[in-house]
Amino acid sequence: MSADPTAFLTGLKAVLTGPLRAQVYDFWRDTVDPPCVVTYMTQMPRDATQPSEFVSVVMVAMNDEASAQSQCYDIATQAAEKIETNHTLSGAVSSAWCKSFRNSRPWPVQEGRQRMWSLEVVWDVYLRP
Repeated sequence: MSADPTAFLTGLKAVLTGPLRAQVYDFWRDTVDPPCVVTYMTQMPRDATQPSEFVSVVMVAMNDEASAQSQCYDIATQAAEKIETNHTLSGAVSSAWCKSFRNSRPWPVQEGRQRMWSLEVVWDVYLRP
């Protein structure tokens, strides 16, 4: 098993696609179709005994803040539970688990983009044994 961060991104997409009722992207995109999950790496230590850190941003369309927040939390909780039951992502990584949820917030309004609410899911991931 190599220390390739795309192994986590691909494995996460494979495990979460379908059960979440959200589009799961395996790389960051300029445009998205909410509800969706987009993931990026924030830390990859050179020492394989330390976990890498990835952040999945859950984004939902926002008509009202309460329902958007609730939908974000539901998607994030489902994702964490799904990974908890398949922490190797079917062999893509040594282990992965949800460390925390953070930064629940609305996205700045931009012309041409619908209003969205987001929530970050922080993952600790061991890419290799």
